Amino acid sequence: MTRRSRVVGALLGLLVAGWVVSASAAPVKKKRAAKTPAPIAHAGDGALLVAGLPLPDGSPFARYARGKAYARYAQQMDYLWRAAEERTLAPIRGWVSTHITGPMPDVVFYPFSGPDALNAVTFFPHGRTYLLYGLEKIGRLPGHLAGTSPQEFGEGMTALRETLDHIIGLNFFRTASMRQEVGADKHAGVGALIGAFLARTGHTVVGARYIEIDEAGMPQTVWAHKWVGGIEVTFRAAGDAADGPPRVMYYFRGDISDQKWSKDVGMQAFVARQGPMVTFLKAASYLMWDRNFDDIRATVLARSALIVEESSGVPYHFLTAGPWAISLWGRYDGPVPIDVFPDKCQPDLKAAIAVQGKGELPFSYGYQHREGKSHLILARRTGPITVAEYDGSAYKGIKTHCPEKWKMAVEKR
Repeated sequence: MTRRSRVVGALLGLLVAGWVVSASAAPVKKKRAAKTPAPIAHAGDGALLVAGLPLPDGSPFARYARGKAYARYAQQMDYLWRAAEERTLAPIRGWVSTHITGPMPDVVFYPFSGPDALNAVTFFPHGRTYLLYGLEKIGRLPGHLAGTSPQEFGEGMTALRETLDHIIGLNFFRTASMRQEVGADKHAGVGALIGAFLARTGHTVVGARYIEIDEAGMPQTVWAHKWVGGIEVTFRAAGDAADGPPRVMYYFRGDISDQKWSKDVGMQAFVARQGPMVTFLKAASYLMWDRNFDDIRATVLARSALIVEESSGVPYHFLTAGPWAISLWGRYDGPVPIDVFPDKCQPDLKAAIAVQGKGELPFSYGYQHREGKSHLILARRTGPITVAEYDGSAYKGIKTHCPEKWKMAVEKR
């Protein structure tokens, strides 16, 4: 090796050694600790805001409630609510206080509910836990206004009010309307509707979070994102102790057909943890008439201590064949709307109401929104709660349909 090459090699060695020393001495950048998802702050103020009700002094959302547009929105909400009280809510409360009485579970199970917290708390004011299921978009929870300008919020409230027009007028959400309107604006999804309904019915929202159910059946807080599958809203009714445990309402977005419901281990554990339930079915699209939804039907029939429904829920023949004491109200003239559900007749229900009916309903219920045309089925369990049996298949089970006018068929496979 030449003298020159030895010098160059030594210099390179010093440079490398210096780099290593320098690198080892350089300060190590600490990784930023991952933030843990947290519940929504000020969910109570957020519920008042979307309901068009006055905010408390010093509310962080005061800037969203200023201006003529929000004042007009609040006036429109007041008008809608007066109409709802007179036409629907007051008659329901009066009827319920007389006819849905006696001991019953404080868990209310409401599959195919969409965002209908309104009827859930009106029919079952005793409830402590409400389980709602639907396909409608959750959007943002009340109080989740990060990055939202007053103008954007105002646009969301316009969309929310338009959605409310349907349920206030008809007392059910049209499926087509829900697909197009609920969640079309991020501030007019299920989360906002639940907040508005709870606030307007005199409840105080105390917390809210986005959740998912883990495999053990426990709700876990998650970040809000486009495909979030569940929310939890905690609240108190007038008269509830301020230092006691709050009531809770869950909404889960997703498919509850056989392919999903019976295979969701976490959800099965979550539902089992609730114990016996009151099941509420209203405008349920006759889905539980088909084999593809017989697992959710099995859940209802096995775990319910009380079922309140109309003809679009569990077919009447399942109740007459089981351990149920049945009471009937109103009038049944066939499926509604007949052009959408032409093969869903129930001649056995029609005959039973004609003989055993206890009189008209003072409110609309289900798809038949014309006064004096609705019916209601109340079934109280006379035997023990059982374990639901699932087939997990869209092709096995029992199908109920009407191949001919007023002729019902029950097919087993």
